[in-house]
Amino acid sequence: MTDSTPYDRAIEALCARVAQQPDSAPAYRALGAALREAGAAHRAIPILRRALELQPDHFDTLLRLGGALLDVGELDEAGATLRQAQSLQPAHPVAHNLLGAALAAQDNLPAAIAQYRQALAAQPAYVEVLSNLADALRQTGALDEALARLQHAITLAPGYPGAHNNLGMVWSDLRRFDKALASFDRAIALAPDNARYHTNRGITLLRCGDFPAGWPEYEWRLKLEAAPPRRWTQPRWQGEPLDGRRIFLHAEQGFGDMIQFLRYVPRVVARGGRVVLESPPELLRLFDGAIPVERLVRLGDDPGDFDCYCPLLSLPGVFQTDLAHIPTPAAYLQPPPLLADTWRRRLAPTENCFRVGLAWRGRPHPRGRSIAPAHLAPLAAGEVTFFKLHTETAPGDADALPARLRLLDGPARADFADLAGLITQMDLVISIDTAAAHLAGAMGKPVWVLLPTPSDWRWLHDRQDSPWYASMRLFRQQRPNDWPPVVERVAAALTEAVRRGRG
Repeated sequence: MTDSTPYDRAIEALCARVAQQPDSAPAYRALGAALREAGAAHRAIPILRRALELQPDHFDTLLRLGGALLDVGELDEAGATLRQAQSLQPAHPVAHNLLGAALAAQDNLPAAIAQYRQALAAQPAYVEVLSNLADALRQTGALDEALARLQHAITLAPGYPGAHNNLGMVWSDLRRFDKALASFDRAIALAPDNARYHTNRGITLLRCGDFPAGWPEYEWRLKLEAAPPRRWTQPRWQGEPLDGRRIFLHAEQGFGDMIQFLRYVPRVVARGGRVVLESPPELLRLFDGAIPVERLVRLGDDPGDFDCYCPLLSLPGVFQTDLAHIPTPAAYLQPPPLLADTWRRRLAPTENCFRVGLAWRGRPHPRGRSIAPAHLAPLAAGEVTFFKLHTETAPGDADALPARLRLLDGPARADFADLAGLITQMDLVISIDTAAAHLAGAMGKPVWVLLPTPSDWRWLHDRQDSPWYASMRLFRQQRPNDWPPVVERVAAALTEAVRRGRG
């Protein structure tokens, strides 16, 4: 039996106080505050709700409850609770800061920035707000102000690790990777167990192509608050020979990540593994029969018996992948032959056209992965028929599309197997950074990817090709949120491709 910590003893005493004073709002409020401070926000929330029932419209309780809801990702309720607190004390800087954080987590950066500025108006030397404001500004591309705010924050509080981490993010966006890594190192020195700081350092190393140093740091992603806990009694695989043992490769992150790192499954099999692969349902039909696995399991279902496990995105580190040794099979995914034939018949009326699969919109997170349809106008040249590859929509998309852009939705698609069938009939795929780009690359189809700045780590930072996909060409933004010059370059390349009759 281990000795209890001071936090444990304090919480124990507060629990006893609540038991003795079951109708005391201050007792519940103190216990809720202690639980949240101890990192137990889930436990704090019902306690603080009880305090609010006993003493409605209490500012401090609303503030603490809003913060706890923010901690666990209940963003809508957190926002409503914090607005209620603001109605009681409109100028309180902590309420503005917490509401700003909730809005930033919902990707409402202009509103978040406004809240942070109001917090600073009330308390100009509020270091946490300076850091939060800078991070929101960075995400909107306002890097100069973000840099100045963080340098001011660090002058005020050199030991505040969040400011050093956010400064690292700004330097990374400015492509000053040496300074970025130095800032992350400082943040980690101040908070050695912070998973976010290690993950950011790992991503920066990977973006620089330093894979041997980057993969171990990238493992910290599995400890982030947003990562769902996956716990099994079986050991995690470290790369040793499997000798016929069954290994469970579990899914994480998005569809594109699954497609990209699927290339490592044959290597696991070559180590003697009998692979059970977890997959989102949208990818199951595409993966079935295309990869050497013993069994496919729908995401979240019971994987059955297995001897060891490994997260799919940890496989590059397990295999000690560096830039010179990325497994790059020319085409490791294809739709079932009958499905490809079905799509050939469906698109037969356009077989004499130069057919381009186009994806301009992705999921809202992370930012920068969508292009306003009006920006696509330069592509509307020559005898090109476009087929929309994505299913995500936004209000007004159809009306905003250039009238001269010959765009077909094509027949309905059920999943990624159908999307692969459609892509087989394309001469070229043009896509923002989304799963359609990964799928086209995995199929060996010519694919041009339009990248925001900063781009995701996997595209590195200074290349027009990708070491992950031999058929891929990259078109990068030079300034954040500035898509028109990118589309102009793509349009010029497309005109040449049509002239040559190939992508």
